[in-house]
Amino acid sequence: MFTVIENPEFTETVPVAVPGEAETQRITARFRVVDTDDLDWNDQAAVKAFLDEAVINFEGLGDDQKRPIACTPEIRAQLLRRPYIRVALIRSYVLAVTKAASGN
Repeated sequence: MFTVIENPEFTETVPVAVPGEAETQRITARFRVVDTDDLDWNDQAAVKAFLDEAVINFEGLGDDQKRPIACTPEIRAQLLRRPYIRVALIRSYVLAVTKAASGN
């Protein structure tokens, strides 16, 4: 039996290639599943709006001294403004929802 969840959410560990850094960093993102039927993936404003709706919060954040920090609304907005983070989030979101769809 397929379970219908009214507002599905999921957590993914997102690999992020940070410019100028040799190692890929990882961030844990909590997503909500949103409708993308009418989303124009080539429209930067639409993609930003999609991420603003889909990304609930982040975990596993640290400052430049490697001290843990909380995901405040300001930190969340700052991270969503970075293009390399947006690309990583989109990739992880799409892979997660298409994997889930193919598994059902």
